[in-house]
Formats: sequence, C-alpha cells, structure tokens
Amino acid sequence: YEKNIKTSSLYRKIIAIKGYYSFLLKEKYIDEDISVNIDLPKKEKNLPVYLTYGEIEKMSSQIESNELLEKALFETLYGCGFRVSELINIRLNDVHFDEKMIECIGKGNKQRYVPINDIALSCICSYIINVRNKIKNKCSESLLFLNYSGKILNRQYVYLFINNLAKKAGIMKNVTPHVLRHSFATHLIENNANLRAVQTMLGHESITTTEIYTHLNTSKIIDDYDNYFEGDGTDV
Repeated sequence: YEKNIKTSSLYRKIIAIKGYYSFLLKEKYIDEDISVNIDLPKKEKNLPVYLTYGEIEKMSSQIESNELLEKALFETLYGCGFRVSELINIRLNDVHFDEKMIECIGKGNKQRYVPINDIALSCICSYIINVRNKIKNKCSESLLFLNYSGKILNRQYVYLFINNLAKKAGIMKNVTPHVLRHSFATHLIENNANLRAVQTMLGHESITTTEIYTHLNTSKIIDDYDNYFEGDGTDV
C-alpha cells in the first residue's frame, strides 16, 4: 500500500499471499492464518481502450495489397472479436464458409461459434488460395494461419503486427490485438446488438463482463452530447 502499487497489482499480490497462507494452514505448517486480517482493495473498473470506425479504417488501409496473411489476421481479429490465443489456434476445418461461421475454443476449453463477415471471409479465402496452399513445408496441416515460411504463429507475432500497424496509421493509442476485441464489442453495442448475443460471441462466462461495453456506449453518448453543445448555444 505504501509503495502506491496499482490496485489491480495489489489485489493479485494479496490474493497470492492469502493462497499461500491457506496452503500453510491446510498442511499444518502454521496454526493461524494471519492473512485473513489483510483487506482486499476494491478492484478498479477501468473502461477498456477501443478504436473508432475511422481508426479501424486507417489501420486496414495501411496493409499492402500483397500482405494477404496480415489482411486476413486483421479482419478476422476485428470482425470476430477473437482473443489472440483463439485466433492462432483456429484450424482450417473450423471455418464454415457456407454458414459464415468460425468455430473456436475459448477460455476453459469451451467451444463456441462466431459469425464472420464477408470481408473477413474473403480475406481468409484469398490467404488460403494464394499463400497457404503454396507453402511447401508446413509445420501444421490443420492450423489455418501460418506465416510465410509455414511456421506456426505465436502471440508475439500478432501483437507486434497490430501494434506496428497502428503506429503506421498514426494512431497514438497503445493498440494491441485485445483492443480490436474491445472495438468489435463496442461497435456491436453502439449498433444496438443484443447484449446476450455479444456475450456469446465474445465467449464471456458472465454477462457482467460484457456489460462494461454498455458503459463505453454511455461514455460515447456523453461525448456526443458535449460535442453538440460545445458552442455558445445560439443554434439550439
């Protein structure tokens, strides 16, 4: 507390201490759990960073026409709201082209189906035909996304690609793949998508996790209100 550590970090540290003392007590190394006297701080609910439609367009426009893998990665991340771990583990047969759905395995090894838009689907098709099918030495025959050498993608590869793409587009925010996930959810809510449907698409176990995007939507309404009335009021 005295070091002014962030609340989220403090929370994790105290949970670790409590877990350790619980183990000591259970195994009878100690007679008393003194960690019960340590109060947990209230977790801060910071609104997630997300991109505007214009910023998404700017990033997309920075991808060269011959960068088919990068285009497919970007459009699938944003168009489906996947976590990076979900994206890099998508298999070829997980993409159901006729139904316009992608099957993925999320947290807790839970399977879910996510709709995919025509743009992302077209980018995946182009990548498969013009890049993936032409790779001779593939590390995996089942995974959808492989790099140009046929190697399996890792989280760092995707993170650096998205982060560098944002910088190239002149976006000052710290853009990560998860920011695209936040943007996907925020834009759905802004367009009046059903909260339960968004929860299903994101793979959230609890709807309270999804509800944070309704707060983002409220913030946008306030911003729009302030922008509209920022003049001297003579036009109102």
